[in-house]
Amino acid sequence: MWKLYDELIEAIPAGIKISDIAQTSRWTFVANNKTIGTAMKFNSSNQPLEQYQSIQLQEAAALIKSWDFQKASFGLATINSFFNEREKVSKNFIPERIHYRDAFDQLLTEPNQKKIGMIGHFPFIDRYPELRKQISIFELEPRKGDYPASACEYLLPQMELVYITGSTLINKTLPRLLELSENATTVLVGSSCPLSVGLFNHGIDTLASTLYEDSLTELQAKKSAGGLPLSKYGHSIMIEKGKGQKI
Repeated sequence: MWKLYDELIEAIPAGIKISDIAQTSRWTFVANNKTIGTAMKFNSSNQPLEQYQSIQLQEAAALIKSWDFQKASFGLATINSFFNEREKVSKNFIPERIHYRDAFDQLLTEPNQKKIGMIGHFPFIDRYPELRKQISIFELEPRKGDYPASACEYLLPQMELVYITGSTLINKTLPRLLELSENATTVLVGSSCPLSVGLFNHGIDTLASTLYEDSLTELQAKKSAGGLPLSKYGHSIMIEKGKGQKI
């Protein structure tokens, strides 16, 4: 079950250190000398992270395997600070398969008759009530019309297209969700998603995440000037698996 996690951790070379850390009520941010990674938090409290300042990226990344989800969020943000970099993405993926747009755009612009499942209640869906009726949403804290997370075991195998929040890496449910979705097209989506080509070997067809190209100091300055959350100052990116591509 840990193979996917170990591959992400082991892909990070020695010698790269964390340069900055920030937290909001919903997100953990980790910076190295090149870029920023982020990951969702499972509660709004801020855990002391000062002890991780300037440690090796690979050491911090190993916290993704922690059952303390605050630490696991920090571990995933660290992993994303390595993988989610424009230059690295351009080098590791087929250029024609890289799209700088939101993963959900296709749902809004193209009719889709497939059975669609969504792991996580993404806020945008509530703005489109007709689209909402077509999607089976599975949620740890279900709202009206959602299925509880436990329904995945029974209903996910029936789906043809499944969107899975990247935060499932934090609570360790992703490997099982991919098993249940093995007959569907799968999209790992959200700012918590690592842009690692190796994830294509685990049953994921599309990676959809966020690239940050400012320092944390610059992001915080933009937040002060613009008033939007830190997480809103990144750039959407979607990467599709190439036909027959295996790394």
